[in-house]
Amino acid sequence: MNYDEENSSGFIGSDFPEQDMMLTELKPYYASKNGFSQLYICRMQGKLYIIKGLKEAYRSQELYRQLLRKEFRIGSELNHPNIARIISMEDLPDIGLCFQMEYINGKTLRELINQKAINRRLGFKIIAEICDALRYIHSKQIIHKDLKPENILITNNGQNVKLIDFGLSDSDDYDILKLPAGTRKYIAPEQIEKDVFLDNRTDIYSLGIIIKEMNDLIHSTRLKKIAKRCSQSKREKRYRSVSEIKECLEQKDSSRTALIVMSVVIVLIGAGIAFQMTRKTQPDFIREMQRSDFNAPDSLQLQPLPPDIITEEEFQSSSI
Repeated sequence: MNYDEENSSGFIGSDFPEQDMMLTELKPYYASKNGFSQLYICRMQGKLYIIKGLKEAYRSQELYRQLLRKEFRIGSELNHPNIARIISMEDLPDIGLCFQMEYINGKTLRELINQKAINRRLGFKIIAEICDALRYIHSKQIIHKDLKPENILITNNGQNVKLIDFGLSDSDDYDILKLPAGTRKYIAPEQIEKDVFLDNRTDIYSLGIIIKEMNDLIHSTRLKKIAKRCSQSKREKRYRSVSEIKECLEQKDSSRTALIVMSVVIVLIGAGIAFQMTRKTQPDFIREMQRSDFNAPDSLQLQPLPPDIITEEEFQSSSI
């Protein structure tokens, strides 16, 4: 096979980046105001990643180092399309203990809500995908405990959900660091009580508050009912699982179906009335023809002959 340099793929020119620039390019990305974490963005082998570490004031405190390790161990075991991947743990000179995460090109759900950029179709899609992510982590006996719009990313490409920040998450196999924590607006009442066993209904409560915020833009009766049940103060009155919420989301909207059926009935009634009005305006002889089994040749044979026409029989009798 002859090699065709003109039509072959490859880099053009001499501006090929240095190897060091491809390995890493670290810079601050985001720091939570009230939290203990700091995010950095880096470029490694031509791909973007997020590095999550501790703010400088917390780097030497063992409690926060344990929280960071706990988040890594919980998150690194998760593999779901609606959850941001946690890749590896590092100890970098300028950052200290940290771990590498998938970079998500998108916006937080909070940004979309503030921009009023959520319609009915997108809203239902986002809620369904949040349910998928929660159902997955709940199946692994993990509770997020800090579910809020700021911890839900929506990708620019495809508008898919990516759940992030498992810093306050809890798992059955941990018996340390089970601290009352969360974001006050979204935490369930039982979440701030000491020595209370938490279950998946803690996240369901938070989801209800999120759905209510989104529904302020969508105005769906169904979402309003779902949000109300999710955010009951007594967890026994909430949905037992996110699977139940997903089923309610996928049910056909009975009010919309009834409206469609009623519209069809009105159209049919209107068409019937119009048809009757058309018949009434037709000439009498046309309506008469429509009512009878009109067949020209047979009908003429059956009609009585006029009196001025003499039959052949009558003619012969008169001649005799």
